[in-house]
Amino acid sequence: KIYRTHTLQLAHILWWKQRFFRGKKEKSDDTGTAESSHKSIATNFARLIREWVFVPDDVILWSPFALQKALKICRNNKIDAVLCTAPPYGVMVVGFIISKFANLPLVVDLRDPWTQDPYFKMPTKLHKGLNEFFERKVLDHASRVIVICNQMKENLLSKYSDLQEDKVRVITNGFALEDFKGVRPINTQGLFTIAYIGALYAHHKDIFESFCKAMV
Repeated sequence: KIYRTHTLQLAHILWWKQRFFRGKKEKSDDTGTAESSHKSIATNFARLIREWVFVPDDVILWSPFALQKALKICRNNKIDAVLCTAPPYGVMVVGFIISKFANLPLVVDLRDPWTQDPYFKMPTKLHKGLNEFFERKVLDHASRVIVICNQMKENLLSKYSDLQEDKVRVITNGFALEDFKGVRPINTQGLFTIAYIGALYAHHKDIFESFCKAMV
């Protein structure tokens, strides 16, 4: 079942702001340009606020609503565990709080590293320290920590040497071979398709170029 709650996240606030201003007539020769300019300024401002004010991110503003709803769900249903997946990393903190209040085991699923993520920008050492504090609290409390590859597991155990190795489990992105037992191959007469699913980051450039050269 999916239960929905209210939230005070910046994206939600900006959505209401844009809806409010959309209903007003802006005195401008080019209304579209004015709307685009307002949206760009609001987005940049929200990004700065999110990076500087909220740790790990503005998802923590959801925690009071999530906690109220989660405790009600736990009272009315038999819940075995709290499972949270990130990013966004604020979900880890929310899951931690719910797990504590509901006295349930916590399972965290890290689709990306937290403090070791090169794309998770932390503006100061204080922000980094606070994120590491929250990460440590969540990992220590969790009954299981799921990561997507062996490298993530090794990096996590290297950073937190006292973290129990058997607590960290690897579930790779992909598919399970047993799901395809008995499936017959299709005769494509030697033709095949290669698909790349996901984002292409800057550090993938060399690998991608080598792949393209090999294909040529």
